[in-house]
Amino acid sequence: MHPLNRRYFGAPGQTPPRIQATANLGENGVATAAIDASDASYGYVVGDVLTVAGGTFTAAATVEVKTVSSHVSAATPDAADASANYLVNDTLTIVGGTGTPATFHVATIHSFVATVAVDAGDTSAGYVINDVLTVAGGTGTAATIKVLTVNGSGKILTASVLTRGSYTANPSSPNSATGGTGTGASLDLTFGVGRIATVTLVTTGTYTVSPTTPNSPTGGAGTGAVLDLTLVSGKLASVELLTSGNYTVNPATPNSATGGTGTGASLDLTFGASSLVSIVKQLGATRYLVTNGVSHFVAHLVNGPTPSAGEICISVTSPGPIVEYAKKIETRIVYTFQGTRRSWVLVNPTATESTLQSA
Repeated sequence: MHPLNRRYFGAPGQTPPRIQATANLGENGVATAAIDASDASYGYVVGDVLTVAGGTFTAAATVEVKTVSSHVSAATPDAADASANYLVNDTLTIVGGTGTPATFHVATIHSFVATVAVDAGDTSAGYVINDVLTVAGGTGTAATIKVLTVNGSGKILTASVLTRGSYTANPSSPNSATGGTGTGASLDLTFGVGRIATVTLVTTGTYTVSPTTPNSPTGGAGTGAVLDLTLVSGKLASVELLTSGNYTVNPATPNSATGGTGTGASLDLTFGASSLVSIVKQLGATRYLVTNGVSHFVAHLVNGPTPSAGEICISVTSPGPIVEYAKKIETRIVYTFQGTRRSWVLVNPTATESTLQSA
């Protein structure tokens, strides 16, 4: 026999009655529901009600989504990425958000144009300020150069790197860049290494508040990484059994529960039976989380000594002894009905919602 709940009802100076809870959870009712390790859910919102799939039943079990999380599914370098000096397999940790951070490995790195200067052999003419030149040659995405100053004949005097490019094979230097309004440009280029080209996901992270994107992750040998994140929201974080259902053939577990606003839910189910229980927490006026010492269950209060499957009765034994059964509990007051309606005030409650916490 499991220990009785040791909370008491009564008033100062009065011998308080004792309470005892008995639950009938049914031979084939769902006793507990938890999120399976294989769960790949997304798109759910708090309050969604899911229905357990499969089995043979007169009433299917239902589960309520209590909390959801988001996670990172992919990342690519942002247009503002200024990464340099990273190494393959460097670990990057996503910053911000609330929760466990996602991590990535640097998968591939490229070189890039770091600086530009006018070569001594430059014979350029006809260029104007703000002309944009494209670096010629190399393998990859070409860098672009912006003309800053020219002389009276349009000869380039100074220039700057506009976009760095991304190369697996560097272009030549001096470089006969193309484009703009003039001809004959010859530019000296220097190259940097370790620009992030691609990353691979290591851990998705779990967030109650998502990180920002673009994101400047930390870690690795380099600096300047900026990543665009792909965020997936509405992953199941916690669920609560609403109704146990009534089955002649149990549903499968893990279970692909249906309903709600999302997809991909996978729940681990256990199945319960009748027993004396201790009350863990009051979930509502007639709904309780109870334990038989092995597992936890959700049961609904019934006013009487013979609960059916998925129900709980709470007996109130007064001095005498007189046994009454709780009809409802609201704001720390237990209402019973045994010939006449009576009420008992809870002594020393620890919290309004936890009116009947087990000792």
